[in-house]
Amino acid sequence: MDDFPDNAVGYFARAYRDKDYSVTVFDTKGTFPREGFDTVLKVEDTKPSGLDPIKFAIEGYFDPYTATTIVQTVYGLDRALTERLYSDILSGKVESVPGALKASEEYSEVIAESYTAIDQLLYSGDVPELGESVLINLGNPTA
Repeated sequence: MDDFPDNAVGYFARAYRDKDYSVTVFDTKGTFPREGFDTVLKVEDTKPSGLDPIKFAIEGYFDPYTATTIVQTVYGLDRALTERLYSDILSGKVESVPGALKASEEYSEVIAESYTAIDQLLYSGDVPELGESVLINLGNPTA
């Protein structure tokens, strides 16, 4: 029963790939099979990862509203602050999560409440090139 969540995620990832849908899996244990993924990213404690949702939106991987929603979810922004951040991303005032932190806006204060050095490493660096199916290895940096 302990392996059920891993098996279920594996089943759904395969089913989505079989239908030619894109798939992104965050592997927190570092044990998820790599087969079938176009891109495997290894997140390491001491290296920049480039996994900034705002930068991903600017690069065209997804839309700015999706990036804003990710930031909202991670940092607990309310609706008004989320809309302000979205506006600032669209206007080019904010180009990254660290940029949102430094924007001297109310959303900056909320982000600062839980922003850590790990967040800084996760968001810093160049946006990695991604394929259609991505495995993000968070659990085993040596795999």
